[in-house]
Amino acid sequence: METYRQKEEALEKIKKLTLRELATAGLKVQKIQTRVKHLYSLYKKLLLHDKDVSKVNDLMALRVIVDDIADCYAALGVVHKLWRPLKGRIKDYIAQPKPNGYQSLHTTVFCPVDKDILTVEFQIRTQKMHEDAEYGIAAHWHYTERGSKIPSRYVAWVKELAGLRKEMLAELKLKDI
Repeated sequence: METYRQKEEALEKIKKLTLRELATAGLKVQKIQTRVKHLYSLYKKLLLHDKDVSKVNDLMALRVIVDDIADCYAALGVVHKLWRPLKGRIKDYIAQPKPNGYQSLHTTVFCPVDKDILTVEFQIRTQKMHEDAEYGIAAHWHYTERGSKIPSRYVAWVKELAGLRKEMLAELKLKDI
């Protein structure tokens, strides 16, 4: 794949095949999103991986949103039936969430498209997991400054934590006097 546009087109083919196979398996997909990593994001990743592009496995990605946890694992099975997974790149953050509460299944697979073999990362999760990842504690909080649609319950919770911290610090200063 040479151009960004060609990668987008290849990802659309993978998306259509994925949707068809998930439907054949009886799985209802709420949403499927595609992403091709932009140059600046690739540059930042390369800096993390000693400028070795072979260590960057998420240049292209699909996010699959399904109804429940059982469907997450079933969808993972369908993806692995379609394409061979990259060894060591299957992550189960549902059974073992990240410390910040993030949950999702991740896998990177080899997808033959036209004359190329692409590595594509799949993220499979429920709608609740997706909302928590996008807007919850696991999200990037700088989006609040840009007017995102973060549910007010999350913002209120963080403000409450900040208030408690402020009270505790004030109490500690009073005790030092």
